[in-house]
Amino acid sequence: MMTLLNVSSASPSSLHKRAGMLLSRLDNLAHVLIWSSANVRDAGDASSIDLVELPRVNLSLKAKQVETIDGKSEHRLCSNNGHNGLSISTSTESREIVDKLVGLISHFIVLQNSDNDLFVLMPGCALPRRLDTDGTALSVQQVILDRRNKEWIDNKGEVRCYLYPVHNSQAFLFTPSLASSMYLMFMHFITNAYRNEFKMVESCVSEELTAEEQQIFNQLEFLGNDFHLDAHACRLKLSAVTVWLGDESMKCPWNVQDEMKEYVLKHAYVSSACRLSKDEETLLLQLCSTNMRSELYKELVNRKAFVEAVTNLDHIPPDQTVTVNLGLSKKSAIENFDGVPDTSILLFGAAYLRPEDASVAYG
Repeated sequence: MMTLLNVSSASPSSLHKRAGMLLSRLDNLAHVLIWSSANVRDAGDASSIDLVELPRVNLSLKAKQVETIDGKSEHRLCSNNGHNGLSISTSTESREIVDKLVGLISHFIVLQNSDNDLFVLMPGCALPRRLDTDGTALSVQQVILDRRNKEWIDNKGEVRCYLYPVHNSQAFLFTPSLASSMYLMFMHFITNAYRNEFKMVESCVSEELTAEEQQIFNQLEFLGNDFHLDAHACRLKLSAVTVWLGDESMKCPWNVQDEMKEYVLKHAYVSSACRLSKDEETLLLQLCSTNMRSELYKELVNRKAFVEAVTNLDHIPPDQTVTVNLGLSKKSAIENFDGVPDTSILLFGAAYLRPEDASVAYG
């Protein structure tokens, strides 16, 4: 017989409370079922944690004795969902290693095997959204997780968690599937980790997307109002790698011309890790010229001339130079407010007479 434990009422320093707080990273505590095989009759009775079930995440963990690499035996919670030999890592060092790789992403736990290889388990059945959606804040955005979105959960299928192995160098994560790669890329974007997002773009492209992958890609539409310098570069990078797919698959939900204009205007302040190559800029500028119904923005005309000149440097002798003809935008006329007398308020004549000295009181 198993007893369901109420970890919300456990002592803050108890093992049950700490386990509950750790598992609440995967789902709300109301959907985390912690069972004990001990004969518990009162809330104060001692009990062990023998089984953990998270029905909404479709995950279960069972307590087992595990032999470590140094020959010791430890009591650990091991996965029952096909992750053979993986158990929850309780090491502070492993948590710090993963924190450096995932940045501000918080809904995950760290697993390890008998060889102390690390894995990141992240539930994908929660729909992530930014709390601040007006795009005015350039600081770190707060992320909320909608764990009750039925359509999002149904598109996930039976496997509702992503498992990311940590490379032995502890410098990056492996992404075993396209969906896991797209989800991690989106989480980097939504948490303002633009450099990590920029590096992952090329691994998140496919001619055909499943329902799971498509719903992740569709969430990029809600990040179109992010005006951070590097956000423009990330969106343009994605446009550059998906342009060959046409409009049938992975059509980016933003205006390339407007994004390119903002990128050019802010280019001097864009992070070096997020800058587009000259080939990517050439491709995007050609795309702007093709799709522009009216005259191309002056900023883009000048940038196109500059990029073409830089490209030509590879094909001319060292003693020759390249001249770039840049167009100037017409400055708007600004009239000096005191340049002309303003008589608009003189609606009627006025006269002034100095009073007689006798009528003036001097103090």
